[in-house]
Amino acid sequence: MVQRPGSADQNGVEACTELVESDPPRDRLRIAGLTNRAILYRRAGQLGLAQQDCAGALAYHDAGAATATSCAAVYLSSGKPGLALRVLTESEVPASENRAQYFHNLALAHHDLGQYALAYEAIEHALDAEPGFAPTVELKALYRVEEAN
Repeated sequence: MVQRPGSADQNGVEACTELVESDPPRDRLRIAGLTNRAILYRRAGQLGLAQQDCAGALAYHDAGAATATSCAAVYLSSGKPGLALRVLTESEVPASENRAQYFHNLALAHHDLGQYALAYEAIEHALDAEPGFAPTVELKALYRVEEAN
């Protein structure tokens, strides 16, 4: 299914909301529901709602690296690279599945904060995790490395 820009998939939002409001409450389900709903809201351009869901998901001490990675993307889209950086650095680095995306988001946060050496280092980590990761390859193309004399 193709999603139109500016519209969250209502069925997806409703399914996530069911998880968030489940009774009895189950933390892991709520974290997943909040995180996934934040992703849907971000895709729809509803960044305020996405940020609210990220705040809710990250309030759980065991939210995990996948939630941190997704919420960092929300904060980056919202023009809050400092918050994205904090969320990522307070999280563990994912073992495998989201590792390239984690480091890519870290690179974007450093880049947006003007910390270009740290951004480049994160770019290298992202490409080590997944060589050819398209978003990071595009980001790396913006950098020029000069040799120290």
